[in-house]
Amino acid sequence: MAGQPRHQWYIWLNGTEHGPLSARFLFSLARAGKIRPDTPVRRDDMTQAVPAGRVRGLLDGTAPPKTAPPRPGTASVKPAVTATSSSSAAAAATSATTATSSSSSSATAAGKLRPEGAGTKRSPTPARTAPAGVAPSRSRVDEPARERSGHGADSGKKASRLPEIALKPIAAPAAARSGKFRDPSLLVNWVEICLWACLCLAVVGIATRIVSHGILTDLRDGTYASAALSATASEAFDRRERFLSVMELFLFAVTSVLALKWIHRANFNARQLGAEGMRFTPGWAVGSYFIPIVNLWKPYQAMKEIWKASSSPANWQGAPSGALLGIWWFLWLLSTFANYAVFRFFWAIGERIQDFIAANALAAVMDVLEIPLTVSFLILVKKITKMQMAHAHSRS
Repeated sequence: MAGQPRHQWYIWLNGTEHGPLSARFLFSLARAGKIRPDTPVRRDDMTQAVPAGRVRGLLDGTAPPKTAPPRPGTASVKPAVTATSSSSAAAAATSATTATSSSSSSATAAGKLRPEGAGTKRSPTPARTAPAGVAPSRSRVDEPARERSGHGADSGKKASRLPEIALKPIAAPAAARSGKFRDPSLLVNWVEICLWACLCLAVVGIATRIVSHGILTDLRDGTYASAALSATASEAFDRRERFLSVMELFLFAVTSVLALKWIHRANFNARQLGAEGMRFTPGWAVGSYFIPIVNLWKPYQAMKEIWKASSSPANWQGAPSGALLGIWWFLWLLSTFANYAVFRFFWAIGERIQDFIAANALAAVMDVLEIPLTVSFLILVKKITKMQMAHAHSRS
């Protein structure tokens, strides 16, 4: 117990709880004889009080409280106490002390007088009582095991161990179980870097498509003087297309992972800020993007919920949703359908120059659509993060 100074203690005296007390002060009370073996005590992480005699180390080495020797002709009172209510518990704690009387004829209804040194049979030990509403625990105390040596003829034998009490774990509050607000600053920085890279790549793609359109047009019109020049131009076109395709695929994969992770974090943080009753969990807010048909409206609903919960966590159901959400989702749907159409076209493309010109034009249109979509999502990320950080700072 002395090795756990952080714990606070509570003690019942005359039916009243006193505390919190430090472990050092509790030991000083024990050494002063203020704590008896049947005095109920409780540590701050215990749900029930236990007799002090069952707590290891508390009464070890402490002498019982000293009382004046009885005068000749006096009698000692040993009351038999039974506590059935809070008032009887207080009376039991008061009448449990040894009383002396000035005459042998005095007696009380609470106990039985017996001359000191008489050979009569001793009455049973008074029943130990707990404070009102506190039941003695039969569990075991999580204290270090100690061994106590006996005295007299049994000094060579070890005394039996005191009963121990196991502390029942107290359930943590719901806020502690759910976790704490997680600072998204680092994640948002990486998301912004990837989105800016996507913007730069889209601009480069538009410029490349313009150059490629001129090359394909010259190949169609036979502008090149020789077949070698035409082959060289065709190879340059293929190299640019392969490089752009690889870069776009890589950047799309990295940005998608980081963006989905941010959506998960934003949904989680909105809950930590106090938003209750959100329909979309962090996992469902991310998973809705991967379910066909459902991904046409569920991701928008999840993002709308995140926006409203970030704007006013305490009353998010009545919070307005910004027009930016509608713009972002319209551009997202437009880009999704355009990508599908371009994919189908490239799948059925032939070997004619005119087909390559058409495919190059569609790719340029996709790059143009990519710019407003990326910008709208970038603003969305910054606004939601700013709202959540403002609420987090105000709560802290």
